[in-house]
Amino acid sequence: MVRTRLMSPHRKVGLIIVFMVIAICIYSIVDWYVMAGYFGWGNEGEIINRYWVWMNVTILMFAVIAAVAFWAGAPMGKQTTTIVYAILMSGVVLLISGLEDDMYFLINEGKLPSNDVQWTWMSQYRAWGFWNTRTHLLWMGFWLFLVLPVLWILIYRITHRYRVSVTIRSIK
Repeated sequence: MVRTRLMSPHRKVGLIIVFMVIAICIYSIVDWYVMAGYFGWGNEGEIINRYWVWMNVTILMFAVIAAVAFWAGAPMGKQTTTIVYAILMSGVVLLISGLEDDMYFLINEGKLPSNDVQWTWMSQYRAWGFWNTRTHLLWMGFWLFLVLPVLWILIYRITHRYRVSVTIRSIK
């Protein structure tokens, strides 16, 4: 008889988040080749903006696929539903954080641009009139090291509460 060990939901979610980050890293390599191929072709702004919209949609679709995969392999219930929403929100946080832009430079050029370089392609630049490496790292740090952990701490507490209430009901 072969015994299989089931992976805990926390490990599954951790693995899903790692796969999301790996997908963003792979996408940053694709981004490098797309950007190198488009410069000099017609109306660059229009082509690049369309590409960035599709890039963001692709990253969000990966989050949706990861959430559906978790949902399909987990027992139905409030805990699973809550975790699925958290996986979706994690994908949104990874997108908002701008991780792909940092990976674009780190993977393809080996370093981030100097702080003198204005990141004019970023929506934050259009909103505030400036955006450089330092402000981007602060922005990314806020989303990845504050918002994402707080999101998962809250999800852990919520799902733990569900588990405790189910256990208490089953004892009675």
